[in-house]
Amino acid sequence: MTLIFQPKTAQPLRPGVVVSGRVRPHVRRTLLKRRLRELVRLHGVLLPSGGSLVILYRGDPARPFEALHRDYLRMLGSLSRCCPA
Repeated sequence: MTLIFQPKTAQPLRPGVVVSGRVRPHVRRTLLKRRLRELVRLHGVLLPSGGSLVILYRGDPARPFEALHRDYLRMLGSLSRCCPA
């Protein structure tokens, strides 16, 4: 999982989720996207206030939600250190 953040103070935060097309079948890819969007929804307060945030996922499609959650929080911590909210 990779977080890409482009700060823009004039715009509200625009989150986006990208899952590799190699994740087959499409039902599994859609499930991963929903799970990643849920993480953004749950932790929206911790995100920077303006700009674009893209979550790029190329990992194991069978990864449990708890593991995705742990990785997301770890990456969000490193993002908040370099780009405070």
